[in-house]
Amino acid sequence: MPGIMGSDLDVRLLGARNGPCSVRMSHFSLWPPFNPEIVTNPACFKYLLQPVPCTQSGRPALCSNPGVTMWVSPGGDDGTQAFAFKQGGYNRLAEFLVREYGYSLGKDLFAAPYDWRLSLEALDDSGQYDAIAKRISAAVSRCDKKAIIIGHSMGTLVALGLLQSPRFEAWRCA
Repeated sequence: MPGIMGSDLDVRLLGARNGPCSVRMSHFSLWPPFNPEIVTNPACFKYLLQPVPCTQSGRPALCSNPGVTMWVSPGGDDGTQAFAFKQGGYNRLAEFLVREYGYSLGKDLFAAPYDWRLSLEALDDSGQYDAIAKRISAAVSRCDKKAIIIGHSMGTLVALGLLQSPRFEAWRCA
């Protein structure tokens, strides 16, 4: 599991203009920041990237600003094709595990991207723990072996949050 800022974030704007932004595209990658219209407008970049307090299902939560929909790029079938994953050096770790220990990308080795802007509780509330657990379960089923989770930085906290969540106790013990 990559560390903070190790997952690509994509954004969709639901309107021609949003807050301080004058971006002409409706869908683009926000992280890593390649769009010159975003990079040269810090107020727009902050508006698009920064989660704001809101209420979901009657509980306090973190949401994107009005007119902004943000999601994590899956990074391909094995999660390792995201640009931030490659730039963060995680691809070198994956290549080492393939070369030295015989792992196979997409079979028993994969990355689990997540929205690194969110708290652990918000990751769970947004369904991202479910997506990570589904990816782990698929690998365990394919290989008929227990999972080994390698986390870096915030990725370690995300993995620990998933494993310690009472909601996933039956899954963890299966």
